Amino acid sequence: LDQIRDLIPQITTPGWLGRIATDWGSPGHGTPKSDEWRTAGTIHLPVALLRMWADKPERHEDLRWFLDLTTAVQLATRRSTSINRANEYQQYLRRYLHGMVDRGFNLVPNHHAALHLPEFLPEFGPARGWWAYPIERQVGLLQKINTNNRFVGEMESTILEGHHRSAYLRSLISTSAPPTASVLRETLAIARTALAEPTTGTLATDAPIGPADSMSFIHGRRVDHSKTVRLQPGDYNLLLDLLRTEIDPKALNPKAQPLKRVQHMGVSFAIEDTSFDNSNVLFRRTRDGVLVPGRITNIFVHERKKDNQRLSETFVVLERFIRAEAHEQLFFRSLHPDLQALLYHTHTRSDGTSWGGEKTIIRLSQVKCHIATLPFMNKGGEERLLTWAIDRVGDFAAV
Repeated sequence: LDQIRDLIPQITTPGWLGRIATDWGSPGHGTPKSDEWRTAGTIHLPVALLRMWADKPERHEDLRWFLDLTTAVQLATRRSTSINRANEYQQYLRRYLHGMVDRGFNLVPNHHAALHLPEFLPEFGPARGWWAYPIERQVGLLQKINTNNRFVGEMESTILEGHHRSAYLRSLISTSAPPTASVLRETLAIARTALAEPTTGTLATDAPIGPADSMSFIHGRRVDHSKTVRLQPGDYNLLLDLLRTEIDPKALNPKAQPLKRVQHMGVSFAIEDTSFDNSNVLFRRTRDGVLVPGRITNIFVHERKKDNQRLSETFVVLERFIRAEAHEQLFFRSLHPDLQALLYHTHTRSDGTSWGGEKTIIRLSQVKCHIATLPFMNKGGEERLLTWAIDRVGDFAAV
């Protein structure tokens, strides 16, 4: 645990994710909350153990065993589900429980209950719609209320009905075109404009996600021409190459409105100078759609003409990480079939910042999710970066 605690501060995670205390697991930290357990178990612990045990063959079997549990939790908590996904969950959980028995641990009722989850997922849908995190908060509030035992039964019924109403409402408003009355749609639009979205912890991971706009418009706004600046030559050339088939290169506007951060799919993505933790992302490469990691160095809104219309579109400039050599990746590929961790090159610049790789430009809609990163030195004394996908949508290493 001491080694894990030493690594926790070195693991970068996006700002919307609940933080793990550096003394996590110690008696002085107290009992971790459910959100801390989930974050630690699906991100910090697997990343730390991969770093600690990668070059220790005698621990590889234990690492695979723990990753079975991590994968099972990810499958169970994704935002979409299916019979196949429920079966995969059961496969990984059974393998993990067999590993517990083989290691001399006793199973408890919670393990038995977890085996029944595959029965519920196809019947009730994703666990996020009916799990107990909101009820746990209510229990905490109720413990502070003096009821004088006068409402036994009535209070429980009210809580249950309220939980069902909120679950149904969440399912309605989570779609891009909710099948609801126009007055409710207007109310939702006003609420999203006036109320700040949750940015950390379970509230953030449970918050509805808006659709990824294929044209990457920022809240439907046009470029603020009073804030435009001339693009750097490198960024302009990247944009020119991206749009070459859509626009006359001679007509491409050399100016754009720079942004420090942007909201996309319900969370904040930022340039590295503004928020290093929110700048590490997984994105779809333009030429083939393959998912690759990188670090955001610039975001800007650019306006151009197309079919006699003015399009205001958001673009993201990144340093695409360069994958480490095949022999270094071999361990990760053989470790676990659903492992979302890979090694990449990196090095520290003279100013203390880390360099990712070659520059590229994409549309905002190509950004898939944030990633956790852990820099370290390999046996040869070379800098490497361990990445771990954190997909809030739920199709890829969900949290």
